[in-house]
Amino acid sequence: MSVLVDARTDITLEAFRRVAWEGDRVEIGARAAATMDRSHESFSAYLKARLAEDPQAVIYGVTTAPGDGGTRNLEAGAPRPTRLWTAASFGEPLPNRVVRGIVLARLANFVDGHATARAEIAGDRVRSSPSATSSTGSVPGRT
Repeated sequence: MSVLVDARTDITLEAFRRVAWEGDRVEIGARAAATMDRSHESFSAYLKARLAEDPQAVIYGVTTAPGDGGTRNLEAGAPRPTRLWTAASFGEPLPNRVVRGIVLARLANFVDGHATARAEIAGDRVRSSPSATSSTGSVPGRT
């Protein structure tokens, strides 16, 4: 079975139980995908206009690095990062049900357009969360 998420209001306690505890898959609905893509297009248009107005504008995470690097712009023409720069963890891995619940909760910001991410990115996040049948947390077919 799968849980259809078309808006953040679809992320209920019942949906959380099904996804986190029972391992049901999440399907991002057409309405949510359209909302995410519209939000991304709108934000992209804002960025284009803002940077045309001021090419040195500091826009955290867009023209800057994350974290401590967030107060200064990246070098002109420098390649964008291809992986997370500031991740750190310690201790035992979280159980799959906890990770699946976290990913579902974070999806709320995506499906209502607040993350300004394309629907394709949200789908990647859902697909890369730990499999309900995986004891290692790895996702079949991904490294």
